[in-house]
Amino acid sequence: MAFYPKHAGDTIKGAIEWYDDRACVRKGRWLGTRFPLDESWIIEPISDSTLYPAYYIIAKYVNLGLIREEDLDDEVFDYVFLGKGSPKKGLEDVIEAMRKEFLYWYPVDINLGGKEHMTVHFPVYIMNHVAILSMEHWPRGIFVNWWVVQSKTTKEKLSKSKGGAEPAPKIGERYGIDAIRLYYCHEASPHDDMEWSFERLEDYTKRIKYIWMLFHKMLSLNGSNVKFIDRWIKSRINTRIESIVKRLDSLDIRGAASEIFYGIPDDIEHYLKEGGNNKETARYVLERWIKLMAPITPHIAEELWFLLGNEKFVSLESYPEVESKSISRDIEIGEEIIIRLVDDIQEIIKVTGITPRKVYVYIADEWKYEALKALYNSNFNIGKVIKEFIGRVQDKKVVPKVVQDLRKLSFDVPEDLVKGVVEGFREEKVFKGEAKRIEEKIGAEIIILSERESREDHKQKATKALPLKPAIVIE
Repeated sequence: MAFYPKHAGDTIKGAIEWYDDRACVRKGRWLGTRFPLDESWIIEPISDSTLYPAYYIIAKYVNLGLIREEDLDDEVFDYVFLGKGSPKKGLEDVIEAMRKEFLYWYPVDINLGGKEHMTVHFPVYIMNHVAILSMEHWPRGIFVNWWVVQSKTTKEKLSKSKGGAEPAPKIGERYGIDAIRLYYCHEASPHDDMEWSFERLEDYTKRIKYIWMLFHKMLSLNGSNVKFIDRWIKSRINTRIESIVKRLDSLDIRGAASEIFYGIPDDIEHYLKEGGNNKETARYVLERWIKLMAPITPHIAEELWFLLGNEKFVSLESYPEVESKSISRDIEIGEEIIIRLVDDIQEIIKVTGITPRKVYVYIADEWKYEALKALYNSNFNIGKVIKEFIGRVQDKKVVPKVVQDLRKLSFDVPEDLVKGVVEGFREEKVFKGEAKRIEEKIGAEIIILSERESREDHKQKATKALPLKPAIVIE
């Protein structure tokens, strides 16, 4: 059985063990069986913690008059819930339908409840299922959510009785239902108390408006040329889908919302900033983005889906699947390295005050890439890697310093970039392919050479080139 968060399982287990010492009866106006030794006490059934999901399934058959209450005896329940015996004569069809529906819905994948239920409701719910049902019908997961509170200082629950609550229709009219839904999904982890804030809710209203604006920017694109940046954003959206689906499968709703409503917009902004203008690419991205946002913000998703020219509801569409052929780690890493290169060049220009005519970019020698790979695979065993490469490199005295620099580099850049080098990524091809775009950004001619090809007066600087961090000389 899975518990969300994991530590909730320890609390629930402790509560179950504690029940050995807990009184089984209580006083009050409760439904239940009188305690035989003193009928002023009621045997505590905790009736809302039994097999209630199973009863939800079959309740409609009673409510629709398909089976009478007086027909619901042990024989019926044994067959419907346990598969024992056979259906009652004259009621075979309805009882078979009840059994079929029970088998369709059970076991319960996730039972959700507030943190106050960890010690009373959930333990008894589990105990009843284990005591009565066969193992294949035991609950698969328990999800515990914390509270929406008025203030993290007072920890007072937001409620009609304790204050702070307002009618949902009123809040919906003011801020928009989609903004409220996004607020709940993204503002805090479900496993932490969340302080209600109208100011923060206003921020989510602005985010919905921003998404509307960004959609229309993409929708207005009309180009046909396919550039590196088009391949990049197609890869990014599929990488995002892959990550979002994993997050949703593990019930990381907040992480999924962050990628859908903040990560993807950042990707789109970068695409537009880098000159992306392809109509087909825009539609490719927008279709997938709208489907991703639909479960969280369904109203704006339906409107945007319609504006794309679709006639059916997006809610009837399948959730996006990863198009593996469109994912290229090299392209994604390459774009990140281009951004880093341009930032480094612009920082040098800013600090030195140089007006550049030419910018020389020197790519590290291959042995440095191999050394970085060896470091990563050896869990950064510096001594081992130095010993290995002193025997392979002609200028042996530079090896210790380079290996030390590579170790530092590995902790200064994102791990996915280092893994890219380990898997064979080399930036030279990307830089040469996107040289014109880099030149437009820095306003100077860019010359890309290997460390070994450096000019004599650049050699001292060129030897400092590292994987993912080329040496730069500005003239």
